[in-house]
Amino acid sequence: DTDVTKWLQVGVNMAYANTKQVITFDENNVISTALAQYPDMAPRKPDGSYDFGLNIEHNYNSNPLFEAEMRDNKRGNQQLDYNVFANIKPIKGLAIRIEYGGNRSWGNNMYFQPNYQTAHQSIESRLSKTTSRNKYNSFKQYATYDFDPFQGHHFQVMAGHESQDGDWHNISAERRGYLFDTVKSLAVGDATTATNGEQGGWWAIESYFGRFNYNLLDRYLLTATIRADGSSNFGPNNRWGYFPSAALAWRISQENFLKDAEWLSNAKLRLGWGIVGNQQAGSYAYGVAMNSTATAWGTGFLDGNYANPDLRWEETKAYNIGLDLSFLKNRIELVIDAYIKKTDNLLMQATLPSYIVNNSGWMGISAPYVNTGAIQNKGIEFTLNTVNISKNNFEWRTGATISFNKNKLTKLYTDDASIPGNINGAVYTMSEIGGPVGRFYGYNVIGMFTTEDDFYQKNQLGEYMLDLYPIAQRGIWVGDYMFEDVNGDDKITEADRKYIGDPNPDFTFGLNNVIRWRDLELSFFFNGSVGNDVYNYVKMNHSDPTAWGNKLKMVNDYAQIAMYDENGSLNDISNVYVVNPKTAQTQRISVSGESQNDNNRVSSRFIEDGSYIRLKTLSLAYNLPKKWLKPLQLDWAQVYANVQNLFTITGYDGYDPELGSIGQNVILQGIDRYRYPSPRIYNVGLKVNF
Repeated sequence: DTDVTKWLQVGVNMAYANTKQVITFDENNVISTALAQYPDMAPRKPDGSYDFGLNIEHNYNSNPLFEAEMRDNKRGNQQLDYNVFANIKPIKGLAIRIEYGGNRSWGNNMYFQPNYQTAHQSIESRLSKTTSRNKYNSFKQYATYDFDPFQGHHFQVMAGHESQDGDWHNISAERRGYLFDTVKSLAVGDATTATNGEQGGWWAIESYFGRFNYNLLDRYLLTATIRADGSSNFGPNNRWGYFPSAALAWRISQENFLKDAEWLSNAKLRLGWGIVGNQQAGSYAYGVAMNSTATAWGTGFLDGNYANPDLRWEETKAYNIGLDLSFLKNRIELVIDAYIKKTDNLLMQATLPSYIVNNSGWMGISAPYVNTGAIQNKGIEFTLNTVNISKNNFEWRTGATISFNKNKLTKLYTDDASIPGNINGAVYTMSEIGGPVGRFYGYNVIGMFTTEDDFYQKNQLGEYMLDLYPIAQRGIWVGDYMFEDVNGDDKITEADRKYIGDPNPDFTFGLNNVIRWRDLELSFFFNGSVGNDVYNYVKMNHSDPTAWGNKLKMVNDYAQIAMYDENGSLNDISNVYVVNPKTAQTQRISVSGESQNDNNRVSSRFIEDGSYIRLKTLSLAYNLPKKWLKPLQLDWAQVYANVQNLFTITGYDGYDPELGSIGQNVILQGIDRYRYPSPRIYNVGLKVNF
């Protein structure tokens, strides 16, 4: 930064980073591979080679350590960030800032899979390389004018403009059939297997904005803003969005009737309203992209997606009220914030029938982006900061937060529309008008058939009701689960699915403590969630005793079937019963495909309480004494050590209850689909000021 004159300051900031990564365990579904492999397999044999277990028929599962280590997956990226600015003050109260910045990045990725073969797998060697380039530019200019026309009245006016644009470009190539693994070059692979591809995109945003601030007697504060944004993601009809906001604040503690109250350090009431926009729908989301395809006459082109020229900005209207209170010379601080957020014109991709998305083995046309509906969020948050002890060389501070939030889907295409959350074609969640987003949706288990008396009543024809399949070993039998007949039509069908859980918590919380004694500092932070459900997808896939692959330990307690009369028939429903009805954790063992009850369908069996409390961080730091630093000509030095995710207290059976959502999709949150658990991380370090 340089002060050229009294009225002109210029500066430049630049940063360069060169990052290299070697990717292993966070790829290739290592958790699901480890769980599916048979338990006789060790990571390595005594001779050091990878173990693939016994040569069991249908053992198509690989060694997860082998899967993680055999591939050579490297990523490199170089990034340059820069910013150039000028501050101009031509007259008193007027400040003009002109700023240009952006970044450039270049990437090179290499993925090599060597040739290998197991008892039931034969994998061909493959090398793929990708180069990428990304560019972002920002040009901003704004002017701020401060003036005080009357005593006790302060005004500030700001107006500005910003233009942003970016583009990206990728080129990829691949070959197969490598004779050896040491030379990882595209030129060495089988030329007849060569493929390549190219992708790219561009986007731009233009913005105009203004702000007005008014301060009356340092007690009454007003802020009003307006901005207009135009995005290339939307068509000419709806390209621009307009987003105003306003905020009021009243410093109650500055009023005459409280000015002398020594017990009150600060009291401030805040009111706010505003609209913010979201344009995250992808570049050229309103138009039609073309896909190339092979034809009898050469390369042809077809529509890659349905267009939506009427696509528009997603808007969130927010209303909030807040109260800031401080007592006893700021030793106790309480902050309360309550809000209502109403998001309209939700940006989502529409759901298309499967025969359109994937037709006869080739990828069909993609769904258009649409403005699908509206969501409302209501919440309140409390923050309490305290100075518990501050005496001599000892200090202890605490900060606690607790947040309550409820969301509700308020509008869709039509009043009876809904948004399903699908995984591999099966519905796991459903979002309907009037209810929370992303609730778990499936069949409700009401028990297990343990004796003939547990089966549903017979109708006038003597037939068992609620059964689409016969009461038989190859149909529905003792040891199978009973599902609730929700609609009362005497059948168990898809119409009997219901809401079986909610991933949205009742509240979340955090608790931070900092304890200092002289030059030693200890800090620890807890966070947690209460009242949220988790869908244990892992348990669903590994608790079926009839399926191939390894199982969870709970399968040891399967429903065991015995006969009243050992000389009778196992096919007689009156002669069989479940021996362990109170301890059975999963259904009966049967020949694969024999049971027609689909016991491991999406159901309440796999809903668990996801509440938890976690010691997120624990840190210890020591500031070295000045007398140690003086001979080294150092101003300050600190050694520190910390650990993250030290322990978690939860009733959830899986590896980690802190799940988030699948693919950042809000309608698929709280599903444990082999998520790699949060690792415990240890850090030690040294900070020095010269």
